[in-house]
Amino acid sequence: MAVGTPEELERSVTGRKTVIQLEQVDEAVLNALKRLSIGKMVRDDNRITIDVVNPEKENPVIVRAIVEAGGNVQSVSVFGSTLEDAYLKLVKETK
Repeated sequence: MAVGTPEELERSVTGRKTVIQLEQVDEAVLNALKRLSIGKMVRDDNRITIDVVNPEKENPVIVRAIVEAGGNVQSVSVFGSTLEDAYLKLVKETK
């Protein structure tokens, strides 16, 4: 049996992603991000998607690195696990 707040249960499921939309992605930004200890990173034009475990802690570090490299962040969004995902994972584990 799992115990925790809905937010904690949601976080227990992997698969969260941070999507950062930038004015422009250049080599300086990419190199700054590569120096961080972050998950898988995918670039799609001026959008960068990064696998994260704890976006509340990781996102400020990521955004700071981008800004310090001269990047202009337009938006930051977090996508991933939901309470339903956590429930389905927990049900699967108990079988």
